[in-house]
Amino acid sequence: MAELAGAQALEEAVLDRMLAQRAQEQGVTISPQQLADEQRLFVRTLADEANLSERDAATALDRVRASRGLGPIRYNALLTRNATLRALVAQTTVPTQEQLDQELAIATGPRYRVRIMTSPSQSAVANAREQVLAQPIASRSSAFGNLATSVSADASAARGGLIESISTVDSFVPGIIRSTIATLPVGEVSSVLVLNAGFAIVLMESPVPPLESDSPAARDRVAQRVTLRLQRLQMDRLARELLASANITVLDDSLSWSRENSQTR
Repeated sequence: MAELAGAQALEEAVLDRMLAQRAQEQGVTISPQQLADEQRLFVRTLADEANLSERDAATALDRVRASRGLGPIRYNALLTRNATLRALVAQTTVPTQEQLDQELAIATGPRYRVRIMTSPSQSAVANAREQVLAQPIASRSSAFGNLATSVSADASAARGGLIESISTVDSFVPGIIRSTIATLPVGEVSSVLVLNAGFAIVLMESPVPPLESDSPAARDRVAQRVTLRLQRLQMDRLARELLASANITVLDDSLSWSRENSQTR
């Protein structure tokens, strides 16, 4: 573990040096305010993802820092790294109107709590559907969950197929699932659905409130979410490109092994 940590430290040091050089070339400087913004973004992201208050999220961030060995020096370096990456990509990550409209439709449109089960085997899904439908409506959710845990190939299998909130306008959700849940009554199970890579059934748990109401404030929040997501993608891409272009000569054998091994993980 210590040797693998050496690889991470080496990559951080290389990336920091290359970012400083790129920032100097482009006349980018990082202010204390930008570092404070990155700190607030960490807290807000934790709060949103874990459904925490900002105070609880700040406490959770302290635990994350402790678990990852992010003391004052490394944490400040992380904030600086993120702020520099963000400043370097900011001009090329302006959302299109189409992206904003799609995100707003997802945030303000109908959403549902469902359970889903997928499998490459049509018969496995069909058999599971029959078993669930044999139960009274009040028992179908638990029956579906138990079967999904053992049968489903979906990432939600460990949660009994439960998806807390799914949008009928999210293009990342297969169209046949979106159109099915839009009309599926509570407690009912869909017919067997044909996906690109298998088969699925869906059980409707309940409608859930939209994430946002359509208002100017909601539009601002949506625009910020889309911008941050695009920035994160471009920041990751730039970091990978800089590391890939680095010509690193490692003289310490243990660090050499550490870096090579980390790249194969």
